[in-house]
Amino acid sequence: MTTATVSDQSFGRGKPKSSFLQRVISQVSLWQERAQARAALARMSEHQLKDIGLTHADAFREVHKAPWSV
Repeated sequence: MTTATVSDQSFGRGKPKSSFLQRVISQVSLWQERAQARAALARMSEHQLKDIGLTHADAFREVHKAPWSV
């Protein structure tokens, strides 16, 4: 390992930082995944919900969250 490499890593520059645009795209992608998962949850039957341990009320609350809500 060279001195420059050690120096770069010690100051947190060892790996490239993502750009603002990349972070925005990543976040929007995460929101889309959540929206799709919640839409799939909305289509589940009572039996399917029971199989995964959810009640209709649990599913209703989850389905009606905003995409950015965890």
